Amino acid sequence: GSEMCKETAFAQAAHGTVYPYDPTNGAIKDALKVAADKVEIDGIDAKTALDEAQATAQAALDEALGK
Repeated sequence: GSEMCKETAFAQAAHGTVYPYDPTNGAIKDALKVAADKVEIDGIDAKTALDEAQATAQAALDEALGK
């Protein structure tokens, strides 16, 4: 409910990062973190890492939305 929204808004404000509502319970954010690690640590080019993240995130979203 609205209490969760307030907590989420507070957490986002406290950390200075705003992520939109994520019906995948963090799978989208995790996919982006994995992509960043692949670029920074493994040296994979950003387009490849982001393309992989998009596919992972889309699959999680489709599952969350029952598609």
